Amino acid sequence: MTSPTPRGRPHWAYRLTISASIVAAAMALTACRGGAQPDTAAPSADSTPSTTATTPAPTASAAPTVYGKLTVQIAKTSNDSVVPRPPISYKLVVTAVGSGVMTQHEVGADGEFALTLPSGTYDMSTLEIKADDLGPDPVGLPLTASEKLRFTAPATGCVYGGHVQLLYGRLPAGDTDHQAKVIGQLHNQTGLDYMFVYLPNGGFAITGGHLEMPAESDRPAAARGCTTEEFSTVPTT
Repeated sequence: MTSPTPRGRPHWAYRLTISASIVAAAMALTACRGGAQPDTAAPSADSTPSTTATTPAPTASAAPTVYGKLTVQIAKTSNDSVVPRPPISYKLVVTAVGSGVMTQHEVGADGEFALTLPSGTYDMSTLEIKADDLGPDPVGLPLTASEKLRFTAPATGCVYGGHVQLLYGRLPAGDTDHQAKVIGQLHNQTGLDYMFVYLPNGGFAITGGHLEMPAESDRPAAARGCTTEEFSTVPTT
């Protein structure tokens, strides 16, 4: 996995549970493209096929399981930005609180995921993105600039944690100074401070996320009837 260094950590906390609509944030980002640039559809975990074998839509299982859904949007931040083209695959990196043991969990092409883990408390702070446009190795991005998700895996049965929606801004290729300049333009456009992850072929602005709890009828069949325990948020530091 590519492990770029986050730069420009913001002084504000973009809380998943109280954030503004992710759509509004996407509009703020794409407004920086200029009128001559045609719109580009943002890749989404629930609409983009994967390059690798992914977790299928959850099915009933006797093992204790934490269910959820992930949607990822990637928006251009300038005319020179290149949004990764499908196929794109995603993995969630989960860390056991206390032991620090990390595991990776594939997200299905429909965005659904099922985490089968020993009973205990876990943090979810990193998303791995794999796409040909990004290079041969997966790219690890924080879910948000300042917070991570926390959940408890049950000893028996299953829980449903909610629908996690993440937005990233793709920066143009170039050196760190060039990408930092685009981040400055974003700040001037929105009035917000942005953390970014540098990559020579185009880094990522860590914009934020939104968490919601779908109605039971909108959850995968295997997750209906599970205990509802919405993912919580805790600071990354």
